[in-house]
Amino acid sequence: MPAVDPKPVIDTSKMSPAQREALELTESAREAVQVERGFAGGLFMGRFNVAGIHAFPSQSAEDRDHGAPFLEQLEAFLKEHVNPDEIDRTGEIPQNVIEALARLGAFGIKISPEFGGLGLSQTNYCRAGMMLGSFCGNLTALLSAHQSIGVPQPLILFGTEEQKRRFLPRVARGEISAFALTEIKVGSDPAKMETQAEPTPDGEAFILNGEKLWCTNGVKAGVIVVMAKTPPKMVNGKPKNQITAFVLEMDTPGIEVAHRCRFMGLKALYNGVVRFTNVRVPRENIILAEGRGLRVALSTLNTGRLTLPAACVGLSKRCLTVAREWARERVQWGAPIGKHAAIAEKLARIAAEIFAMESMVLFAASIVDRDKTADVRLEAALCKLWASERTWEIRQRHHANPRRARLRNGAISRCARRGAGTRRAVFARLPDQPDFRGIERNYASVHRARGARSAFKSRRTDSELAVADVRAGQISDPGSRILCELVSAAMAIAFWRCQQRRIPSGTRSAHALCCECFSPIGAASVSRDGGPWAEAGT
Repeated sequence: MPAVDPKPVIDTSKMSPAQREALELTESAREAVQVERGFAGGLFMGRFNVAGIHAFPSQSAEDRDHGAPFLEQLEAFLKEHVNPDEIDRTGEIPQNVIEALARLGAFGIKISPEFGGLGLSQTNYCRAGMMLGSFCGNLTALLSAHQSIGVPQPLILFGTEEQKRRFLPRVARGEISAFALTEIKVGSDPAKMETQAEPTPDGEAFILNGEKLWCTNGVKAGVIVVMAKTPPKMVNGKPKNQITAFVLEMDTPGIEVAHRCRFMGLKALYNGVVRFTNVRVPRENIILAEGRGLRVALSTLNTGRLTLPAACVGLSKRCLTVAREWARERVQWGAPIGKHAAIAEKLARIAAEIFAMESMVLFAASIVDRDKTADVRLEAALCKLWASERTWEIRQRHHANPRRARLRNGAISRCARRGAGTRRAVFARLPDQPDFRGIERNYASVHRARGARSAFKSRRTDSELAVADVRAGQISDPGSRILCELVSAAMAIAFWRCQQRRIPSGTRSAHALCCECFSPIGAASVSRDGGPWAEAGT
């Protein structure tokens, strides 16, 4: 699709100088946007673009077969050699586990075979994330931070051939990498960044000084991507801040891991505070170009976010498996509790939400597989927010289950609620006066189409009721209103996927539809790809 020059969508005239500077710095890092942003972008503009998600972009048999051997090996290894409870108790991942995962290729899933990786697609990478999420949250975080936002992804997208030859074989073999952006005073506001990189007099290198916070894998990393301010450039007679991305060796003099951060969940997360004191970085270690670091960060994080909802899918599937087992074994009033309507409805709701979560993740992954540089910021943010919140709710429903100790690593979903920050960042992209009426009009036509005479006439889902509340004016906050619409759209993906499976047209509700695919008790569950998920009840 043709690209157009980006136009400002937010009125900055009433902002403070600090607000304006932060916004302009971020917006200047973005590439020219496409005229049509696809399904998620259409929702924000008041368009319900059914063609953007239907027919669903299923993974090709060739790509699925390409990833199957690795996924089978990974599943066998996790079952036989990983003790997630022990990892969480000790707060350490055994070195032999890390080395074995490296031999499997788990540290270079998307890296090209030319540089020692497996060369798998984003979809297969997300399938691996789902599997890891069902076994151990700590391992999921280690591998995700390493290759979703660590050195591999930025270099795959923006690295020079020389940088790829230097670093990608090392990280593919298991040398852990990390990503350093956040600071004590800097979260999503890059204009306040204090880490500075000053060029040397001869211009051959930069001297880096500063401190980075919440650096996942920083405690064990051998190489790291660091964002730092470099000297401003003059634009229209005014100095303009520049953010530059560097790749650094962690054994460079002046780099210190000042503190390892500990958390209530994910006890073995190697997250730390990294301090840089007069660290010399060669100019050839700049990723993309001087002043283009924020583009590197934004593009990397967009794709990197997809691993978290993928892990949430795996964790939720594990929860559903345990819940179904208990629903079969626990007998009350002469029948397994899964036969009673109240419990069956809970199981069906969980299955419906998992179905929608997985559909969203695979849909977003398919966009990246078609174009590695595709702008998926809205799709990734929606996946991360919706999947993390649904997973936490699913995990809460197991509170009364005596087997809940087996789900200890459900804490990853609580950590995932950082997605709320993603939601705020997404909403910041909206115009000051979004056209809600366009969204509501288009949704109204969709709901009328599946109204009293449709296959879904018997009951309105929670998402439909939320949309009704929006139209009735009971939800006035713009962010909440749009979120309701997006959640409804997420469930719509599940509807269409159910329809693709040729569920009988007389099936009455969204939950009933998913009961057909995920029988709560008794019959074996449907596996989407015939792969390693069949036993896990997916």
